[in-house]
Amino acid sequence: MPKRPGIIPALIVLVLLLLARSQSVGYIWGDSGNIGIDFYHFWGVPAAMRLAPHELGSPYGNGPLYSNVLIEYADKTPDPRLKAASSFWGARPDFTASPLLYTTFSHFSDFYTVSLVAFRKLQLAIFLTSFVLLGYFCRLEPFHIACLAPLLVLFYQPLASDVRVGNVGCFQFASLTCLLFLADAVARATSFARRAALGAVFLGVLAALTLCKPNVVVVSALLAAHLAVRHGPRVVIASALPAAAATAVLVVIPCLYFGSWTVWREWYEFVYGSNAHMLVRLVVHGNYSTALLLSSWLGADVYAASTVLLAMLGASFLAAVSWTSVFSAPMASGAGTSVLRVLRRTFGDPQLVLTIGIVLTAAASPLYWFHYYLLSLIPTLWLLSTPESSKYLAALGAATVVLSSGVLEPLLLRLPWPDVLPSSIALSWLPLWCAVLLRVGSPDAEAMPAREADLAGQQS
Repeated sequence: MPKRPGIIPALIVLVLLLLARSQSVGYIWGDSGNIGIDFYHFWGVPAAMRLAPHELGSPYGNGPLYSNVLIEYADKTPDPRLKAASSFWGARPDFTASPLLYTTFSHFSDFYTVSLVAFRKLQLAIFLTSFVLLGYFCRLEPFHIACLAPLLVLFYQPLASDVRVGNVGCFQFASLTCLLFLADAVARATSFARRAALGAVFLGVLAALTLCKPNVVVVSALLAAHLAVRHGPRVVIASALPAAAATAVLVVIPCLYFGSWTVWREWYEFVYGSNAHMLVRLVVHGNYSTALLLSSWLGADVYAASTVLLAMLGASFLAAVSWTSVFSAPMASGAGTSVLRVLRRTFGDPQLVLTIGIVLTAAASPLYWFHYYLLSLIPTLWLLSTPESSKYLAALGAATVVLSSGVLEPLLLRLPWPDVLPSSIALSWLPLWCAVLLRVGSPDAEAMPAREADLAGQQS
């Protein structure tokens, strides 16, 4: 950008912050119809356990008991939001969150509106803090970070959706941001002991993140693979032992909380085991899943559509790897050695691996709520940090934000196609995948983001 007088960017940021503050107040307080339908379930299970005169067991096999306790409590409480949330769900139990996530919400009070307001304040604070830290990690200009943050609060609908329903997307965003900092710290560690200790923290955070909400299981698996590829088996083994102990503790704590050693099995059977299509919700309910849209277009099963999408993404990735290994590898090395070199370079970059995991999840998951697209901001900031010679990557990142933001709704609703808005949101990962293929297909120094290039220079 051209040079500006110092007062102009300060005024721009001030105006945006004032507008974002007004919008944030609306998110937090809203009206009586802004009831936090997801938060009601997260809060409701621990609240029902405290309010019930007897033990209720797990919420997965005894959902109606929990619902009855919450309905009776709402009838006795002069809380309009609690009454509205209880009336919305009625006696239809939908307790699908993991035991660890319910245990985490046991720290909120029995006053629903007070807890919901506090949770929304925490959501916005966590998101804004982690967004600024992520921008710093990606070496973006402070002025751009200061403008982007309030603009997202104003216009980015996945963020608004996450705050409105009271889900945990902001916390997942913050956790993945912390994992990028941890991956960077492991790479910069100079001793084996420090590298192993930081690797244990890295794997422990991955385990906690996955146990709380397994919609990031692909991302977690790929980040664990990054640790193995980047630092070798010795570091992974030394890190995995304490991380496994911490994971065991995280598994045991919900068992003690619910008073059942089978609560994890009951959760799995209730959500996944008994009916594989239980989590496949309709598009009109906010499930902007590419696999679901593809299955509706082709008249095929949603899991068959997921398999087709994964096969297509895998084939394009292998094609990009093969292209790079053939045209950029030394002539003396064999084809297999060149492919392995490209794969090691790919999985050695945590931001590239994280982008691949987010794209695979968005493309193939049969359930992908609107607020899940909040995670797309992480690879977007990485693409925006590319040098001047790689502006096309930044353009792809910007396209992802525009498509997933919902700001095109007034324009798209004028078109004669009824599914154009859900389709544009569900396919917003395509620019990210194009950026991945371009990044893998031309891994030259100019396409390397600033932090990665700095780290490579230090290691060399």
